[in-house]
Amino acid sequence: MEEPPRIIDNERVTLEELFKTYIKRFNADTWRFATGFLFLNGWDIVKEALPNTLKDFYILFGFIDVPFAKSLERVLERQARDLTDEALSELVDGRTLDRLFKEDKLHLRWIERLHSKFYLFTRNEDDPPNFDGKAIIGSSNVTRRGLREEGEFNIFLTDKSDLRQLLDWFRRKWEEAEDLTPEILKKVLINEKLRRNSIRSRIAVDPAEYNEDVVEGYLFLFWYLLNGIYDIEKLRKTVRVDLVEKLAKHNRDAVLWGYQIIKKYGGVILADPVGLGKSFQALGIIAALRSTENINKVLLVVPPHLIENEQWPQYVREFFGRGENGIILASEEEKVVGTFKSRVFYIDDGRDRPLEILFMSSYRLALLDPGAHVIDVLSDYDVIVVDEAHRFKDISSKRRVVLNSIIDRFAEKHGGRNPYVVLLTATPIVNDISELMSLVSIFARERMGDRVHDFGKLAKRRLEENPVYFAEQYATLVKECLNELDPDRRERACRKKNKEVAPKLRRFLKEILIMRSRSYIERTYYPNAKTIRPKLHGLNYVFDEKTRNLLEILEKLTLAYTDLLPTQIVVMPKITIEQGRIAPANEAISLNAVMKILLAKRLESSAYAFLRTLRKIEARMKELRDAVHSRDIDEIAKIVVAQSLVEAERGLDEHLEVEEAMQEKIEEVKNHLMLVRDRLPEIARNIDSDISIVQKLLLDLGIPGEIEPSCIPLTYKEKLLLDLLEEHVIRNGKKVVIFTMYVDTADRLQNILQKTFGPENIFKITGEMRHKRHVIEKFREVERGILISTDTLSEGVNLEFVDILVNYDIPWTPSVLMQRVGRLWRFGRRTQIHFYNFLPPEELTRTFTSVISRIEQKLAIIRDILVQEIALLREGEEFTEDFEERVYGNVTEKGKYGVKRDLMELLRIVSEHSAGELGILEAKLLEMVNTLQYDG
Repeated sequence: MEEPPRIIDNERVTLEELFKTYIKRFNADTWRFATGFLFLNGWDIVKEALPNTLKDFYILFGFIDVPFAKSLERVLERQARDLTDEALSELVDGRTLDRLFKEDKLHLRWIERLHSKFYLFTRNEDDPPNFDGKAIIGSSNVTRRGLREEGEFNIFLTDKSDLRQLLDWFRRKWEEAEDLTPEILKKVLINEKLRRNSIRSRIAVDPAEYNEDVVEGYLFLFWYLLNGIYDIEKLRKTVRVDLVEKLAKHNRDAVLWGYQIIKKYGGVILADPVGLGKSFQALGIIAALRSTENINKVLLVVPPHLIENEQWPQYVREFFGRGENGIILASEEEKVVGTFKSRVFYIDDGRDRPLEILFMSSYRLALLDPGAHVIDVLSDYDVIVVDEAHRFKDISSKRRVVLNSIIDRFAEKHGGRNPYVVLLTATPIVNDISELMSLVSIFARERMGDRVHDFGKLAKRRLEENPVYFAEQYATLVKECLNELDPDRRERACRKKNKEVAPKLRRFLKEILIMRSRSYIERTYYPNAKTIRPKLHGLNYVFDEKTRNLLEILEKLTLAYTDLLPTQIVVMPKITIEQGRIAPANEAISLNAVMKILLAKRLESSAYAFLRTLRKIEARMKELRDAVHSRDIDEIAKIVVAQSLVEAERGLDEHLEVEEAMQEKIEEVKNHLMLVRDRLPEIARNIDSDISIVQKLLLDLGIPGEIEPSCIPLTYKEKLLLDLLEEHVIRNGKKVVIFTMYVDTADRLQNILQKTFGPENIFKITGEMRHKRHVIEKFREVERGILISTDTLSEGVNLEFVDILVNYDIPWTPSVLMQRVGRLWRFGRRTQIHFYNFLPPEELTRTFTSVISRIEQKLAIIRDILVQEIALLREGEEFTEDFEERVYGNVTEKGKYGVKRDLMELLRIVSEHSAGELGILEAKLLEMVNTLQYDG
């Protein structure tokens, strides 16, 4: 690095870079730090910059982290799982606390009320002609944030006159300061707690809280932490599970953490973002349970396409391949389960019985009879793993009913104990907080008396600690924030939601949920890796004149044919929390209103998709018209049933999950028609009017017959897309994936793009297609190209080789946006991703507000409770980078790895080390690591 700039604000150059390059190469023989607060989380960076020439390192501080004891526990929890050979040797050799400070290079002193941030690096202090040095003064603390992140302001000094003044100042302060003995540390601890309490509640501090043994123990550990003794891997090897050791570092910790959660609650939700290895985390937890609980059978419930495309089977093969301890994937077979054949893997690890892993597709699970014998067979499995678990949130869905039946049957066989449950989902909240709690209830359910309670394992908590009560409160306050007309009451509700209830919910989440942002994982486990954050570009466009005319036509249509259907409302399945239970709260909307919203959503996507649907509706209305004019109820009922309208319209949007119980029997339709018989003339007139409107529209557009993808002129939106693709595909040679909700839009885009870019460069995947993997591989092989896909590809597919993503229409839920981006944003990716959102025009959202308002409301809830890593909808949108701090906080307070329970005993031994018991300390540290992994 050339001479650094005078001002260092962590933008063009960071202090971390300065320390590791320029400062390290300067080869100072003395370092002096005067820092107001002595934080712990930046010393790993400082240690990497220490030059070999260093003789003395002086640290002068005034305050400690919050509070010191908990900080040490937090660092111990993260770092005290490995001692180097040298450190263990020093411990066994009986090196005392006195000698550590008197003989070594590190010197610590405390001075009251010091607030500076001052870093001085010198050489040849005793040789004035050759004296030289560098200094940094400014706002940065020795923390990862202070050394890396923007927003700091520091001055870099090299003038020798300035350096001598700084050296004189430090020497004066050093003489005024006191050595860091146990007595001084005790004083510092008490002062810090008094200072904090004076700010908050003026609570007195009991000095007995910090007895000398404990303080000296902390001091001993603190010195070693600063000196870089603690690492992770060596101590782990003493108690390792070989299979877990094969995982990436961040997944190893997720396995350990998940194991603790599942031992406490019987289940865990793995919710790391897409592409970070949740599948391997689940397999690691299975291996840990096999090692400690001797589980024999695992039921793996996954979406069918993840079995068919070999994704999950390959995960199992990779994870359970031959390991250092001889574990081997013994065989892959087929097993008859009910009326289906399912794949089963047998893992031979040298135990009496091999580990059986049975694959069951979530689709086939939903076809099982909850009372059938097959439920009894499946209830023999010790562990149930559910991938894409958010699909099981609806308690009335068939798949959820069957899953609950399996769990309840297992509990009957095992004296009330449930099987272990591992739920995998990157989107634990799709619509609202009730969905997350519904997932929790899968493993929290417990028989209480003569019935099963959804949250039996949580219901015993006091009300002020009960997360079910907080979730119910939160859902109520969200509604008040959205719907309350009185501004004062609305403000109070929102304030209570944000300040009181949401934080309590987040505190509960750290007990049952593992959800770490990509930035946190990269910062914590791979700090030297180059990282990227996808860049969002919002594309605002307006309807051209012809598309605006289509919107006017939509507003004119009566859609009166829907009045002939026996069910006049659409039931949209939703859930809520009522009196501590998950309950259905289905939202009822008129069928006519739903059809208009769905048509508006199609118009947002493409004029072609909209017109294709209008043509289908016109054909149905023509078929009904004569029968309605003649008032022939029998004939109308037959036509209605034959058309199977709901099935024909299913797929307009799979995320609405529209469920309508209609036309089961012709008699049901006839009974309804008798009720509207007097309105049949009016309905007939409205049907005639709608047919005329549609026919005139299509004739004006020059489309007298079937609507083909090529028969409509390019719209303004389509031209905007072509310009975008021209830049990225033609000029920059990039690969692009375009997501749309509708097959019709995918067909239209394929037709347009093939003409522009050539058929050999255009690929399309929709839900009804087979051999999707073959299409993806062909797309991967071309130098540049475009893949058009519906959301059939938004889950379970790796598109890391693609650089550009286009959301051609906006889905109803944020989870789909997250899944789409996650296909490209895989863990470890180093090349930049750009994604473009075509935002619906204002003239559409002004009339049909739900086209965009639904996703905006859901994003707000996700930001409140969980994590939104990046802006998903619009540029400049809020997202939650501080997720880990807000949700997990100081995880040691809840004993994340069981550290707190053993810490006092450990410190007792440390305090006695001068009596020659350091060998006991070594053994105790190893025993503690065993606790870190296996004792929840």
